Amino acid sequence: MPYRRGKTIGGMVTSSEVKTQYKRRDTFLGMRKLGIYPCLGCVQCSHVIKGEAFIHPSTGEKISLRGHFTCVSKYVIYALTCPCGFIYIGETTQMVKSRISQHKSSINLGNMRLPVSKHFLEAGHEADQLKYMVLEGIPPLNLEAIGN
Repeated sequence: MPYRRGKTIGGMVTSSEVKTQYKRRDTFLGMRKLGIYPCLGCVQCSHVIKGEAFIHPSTGEKISLRGHFTCVSKYVIYALTCPCGFIYIGETTQMVKSRISQHKSSINLGNMRLPVSKHFLEAGHEADQLKYMVLEGIPPLNLEAIGN
């Protein structure tokens, strides 16, 4: 029978999960470049705002990205932009390309209950005008580290 340490107040209040960070992986070409890049294998690649930093459309503030992201990245915070300069910030646990497809589908179906599709429909934008960029990766929650 394995030994399991008893629960403490400190263990219930804090989590080692907070300290978890993504590690940059080497490829045979060297270190991966920070930023977001298309995976080159999906329909959503043409809607990626490529680059190493996000530049706010209104203020011009430059925010450097702290990871290597593609259309198939999961557990991320992303920004959607529309032609009129509005930004929608969202997060997803699924692949970014799947989430973007859902946003575009809700626009094409005329769904007025969701904020992104509602804005696009009211402003007269089309789903193909939707652009996106991954801002940051969030590691998945490790329930074992919390001590369920």
